[in-house]
Amino acid sequence: MQKFLEATGENRDAAVENALKQLGLERDDVSVEVLEIGKKGFLGIGATPARVRVTYEAPDIPAAKPEVKREERKPAPKAEPKPAEKKAEPKAEKKPEAPKSTGNPEIDNLIKERERALSEMRRLNDSIEDETISAQIDHLEEVTSKIIDQVIKEPAKLPQIRRFLDYYLPTTLKILNAYDRMDAVGVAGDNISSTKERVERMMGTIVKAFDKQLDALFGAEAMDISTDITVMENLLAQEGLAGDGKKTTKSQDSDVTLEL
Repeated sequence: MQKFLEATGENRDAAVENALKQLGLERDDVSVEVLEIGKKGFLGIGATPARVRVTYEAPDIPAAKPEVKREERKPAPKAEPKPAEKKAEPKAEKKPEAPKSTGNPEIDNLIKERERALSEMRRLNDSIEDETISAQIDHLEEVTSKIIDQVIKEPAKLPQIRRFLDYYLPTTLKILNAYDRMDAVGVAGDNISSTKERVERMMGTIVKAFDKQLDALFGAEAMDISTDITVMENLLAQEGLAGDGKKTTKSQDSDVTLEL
């Protein structure tokens, strides 16, 4: 694309030189058209500068593309750090409260013996896998608790369970501990197998013995009740209040009992 530039100077050459300097071109790169020839005048009076038009080829400048405004991406909001979860503090295990004193040293010792024996039975029950033995231990635990609780209520009955406390109960726990140790070995040797079989047979006898010990604590009470029932039955019969509707009485002159 052709463009032109007008420039002035003292003369034509000076005007062309000024144009070339402005364009940064060489003389061969342009064509010159003299518009006015300069006049020197007299002593500078009436002088006019020379004026030229310089034509040159300029490269086509592509039209500037409109700037596309890019949307500024807003930074994603930073996720607020979650508060650290507080780890649940392990609950302190409650220590079993010491049993309160009853004021009777023998009963206090009996209460301690009950807790020790029942705790040992629970441990053995959890350890021994045999279902039959486990069920029998459950029963022994229940009966033992009832026997000792009954004596705690009626300390006068303590002598009745002395042998139970001193021999039967500790020996039963000893036998069960031996069974537990042998069962944990996992070897079916002759000694182990025969001993375990004897314990299994003996457990049925032990369960019956514990039941009889509990029943014996109510022997005197059962006898008293039996006596009361017998007396009441006789009185009801004498007064004609028995179910058969008969009344018995004695003759004033003899000991013969008559039915009316």
